[in-house]
Amino acid sequence: MFATPFIDETFDIHNGQQYTLSIQCALDGFSFSVYDLVVRKFIVFAEYEISASSPFELRNTLETIVHNEPILQQTYKHVKICWLTRETTLVPEVLYKSEEAETLFQLTFEANRANELIANQATKSWIILTAYPRVLKEWFQNKFQGCRLFSPAIPLFHYAAQHHLNAHHLLVYRHSHSMYVLNIKEGQPELLNSFFVKNETDCLYYLLNVRKQLSSDTKQSIVFMGKIGPGSELDQQLKKYFEKVHYAQPGQHYTLSYTFHQEPVYYHLPTLELALCE
Repeated sequence: MFATPFIDETFDIHNGQQYTLSIQCALDGFSFSVYDLVVRKFIVFAEYEISASSPFELRNTLETIVHNEPILQQTYKHVKICWLTRETTLVPEVLYKSEEAETLFQLTFEANRANELIANQATKSWIILTAYPRVLKEWFQNKFQGCRLFSPAIPLFHYAAQHHLNAHHLLVYRHSHSMYVLNIKEGQPELLNSFFVKNETDCLYYLLNVRKQLSSDTKQSIVFMGKIGPGSELDQQLKKYFEKVHYAQPGQHYTLSYTFHQEPVYYHLPTLELALCE
């Protein structure tokens, strides 16, 4: 396992009740941040490169990470968890009933007894249902008492709301072999989808397909989070089809430790935005 730690000198490991801990994980990666609620500043970020073949193996890997990382052994005021799965779907709030969540979810995905569903409020009108492996859900809830579980789409919705992206913006988050795409129209989601991608060619194919579905013209802009860089082949190709290609920027309502600037901030913004989600 390899970790990239950024730690501000103001971080006090014994002051967890002043902080929010946010965690993102997938079979091939794990990251976390610490947000100081008092001064509204992100003061810790770390990312691990891992390789697990199943949620059971990932649980064992996470157990090792937590055992060896004192920052993750503390008690925090808030703990927010995001499992990066492509099994996530939107449901109109007017149709949603918790006792019918499984039936609604199965309209998009097959049933899997190893999973449990969690529900998040995406907007005032929409609910997101996300499948969490039961083994991970129970491990997180036992390890981090009172933690809240989120869909990987929620940070995208939060970013769109905070940056007032109401129209003509396609938000894209790429993490390894997963790509999440959200289009907002008049403050509501027009499209939410996720894709398995091997490379930038796959990303380009799916993004152009999404653009076609939306019947978008060249006024459409695209906003990236995750490890897709300016000057890449994907960046150059998309500029032929979208008016602007942007890379997500931090909000004005919080600050970042100077240590974070060792890498482009948009690489890690979903983990940071997670800390701010309600």
